Amino acid sequence: MFPIFDRQGDAVGFGGRTLTGDGPKYKNSPETPLYSKSRVLYGLNWAKAEVAARDSVVICEGYTDVMAFALAGVPNAVATCGTALTEDHVQILKNFTRNIVLAYDADSAGQSAAEKWYTWEQRFEINVRVAALPTSGDPADLWRSDPDALLRAVTNARSFMDFKLDRVFATFDLESPEGRARCAEAAVDVLREHSNELVREGYIQKVAGVTGFDHAWFKQAIAKPATRTAATARDSESRDAMAPARRPNPTERIDRRELEALRWAIHDPAMVVNWIDTSLFSDPLTIEAFELLASTESFHEATAAATGPVLALLEQLGVEEPVGDGEKETLHARLVVSLVEPAGERWLKDLVRAGDDRAMVVKPVLDKIATARNSDWHMGEKAALQLVAMLSDAYVSHSSGASEAPQVSDDSEDASPMESDAVGVPEA
Repeated sequence: MFPIFDRQGDAVGFGGRTLTGDGPKYKNSPETPLYSKSRVLYGLNWAKAEVAARDSVVICEGYTDVMAFALAGVPNAVATCGTALTEDHVQILKNFTRNIVLAYDADSAGQSAAEKWYTWEQRFEINVRVAALPTSGDPADLWRSDPDALLRAVTNARSFMDFKLDRVFATFDLESPEGRARCAEAAVDVLREHSNELVREGYIQKVAGVTGFDHAWFKQAIAKPATRTAATARDSESRDAMAPARRPNPTERIDRRELEALRWAIHDPAMVVNWIDTSLFSDPLTIEAFELLASTESFHEATAAATGPVLALLEQLGVEEPVGDGEKETLHARLVVSLVEPAGERWLKDLVRAGDDRAMVVKPVLDKIATARNSDWHMGEKAALQLVAMLSDAYVSHSSGASEAPQVSDDSEDASPMESDAVGVPEA
């Protein structure tokens, strides 16, 4: 347990770090008039003097990360309390420094909404960089294995645009003309996110050098309107990808909820690893993509084994960010419900059509999900995980030729949201 203080040093709440590795890393006190997560930064009461003296603040995901940085010689670290950084946080930090270093793990940094940071950089006149942390583990884990690496990560922090582009470069095969072409198209989408033309100009030179394409081509491509901007997609919570002019969009006909689940599987496997299952997908392309992710050790290994439309889909999702501002616990609940509910509805229709008695078991669970979805995402998640277990049992029974109906346990609502058995996915 960790006491949470406001910047004046008064205790306003408590937080805890899970020890098992299942579910959200951190649990916090509920919101109160004194404790607003959008305005409180853990550790700022201790770090504010160092933040001002060093003219820089390091923002982490959790309490133990702040402790790890302090032990590694970085005493100007603070953490959000289970939520994304907000405008209120930025305005508070501006009282001490205009230089912000994001020290999230690589996946979480990648999920940060790019347009938000670029807008804040201009509106609040701040400078945002991303710490050069390894792709696996978090700062607390890194301190145990290589404490000096934390100091190096902050010293070698990159601009947010550099970080995003480097992720694009790592996704594609830059040895082949086809890979460089796909990389260039993906880089255009990233470059277009920044509204400052002069800033974009410098990064165009970098991308042109990496891909070997003409500088003028990138300027023309950026000037063309996108079929759907990232901001519009995020506002509507629809992640249909922008269609490159030179090839068809592999995601146009696919349910956006299945695409979003795959994005999380690629960028933050912990969000799906303990519950996601093949039976939750309906499109042959997403089924094949998921099975490929589940059967390989890394995203790069999955793309190396993929071909044709599946390769195009994985490459596109690899450079797109999941929709994800807010508490991880709530995001997890929404993700589970959004993918499981339509899968359950499809199964119920099949059962009714076949006159299968299991329809009478499935229908009440779906009703419970629908009711909870309108009031409590976490209750909906518990019901959805019941349905995942039933679908998984039915999938196995169908494969083995058995016909016994899955049973719903009376105490299944008390099960942990991260304890259901399901197919694993690799680390990104």
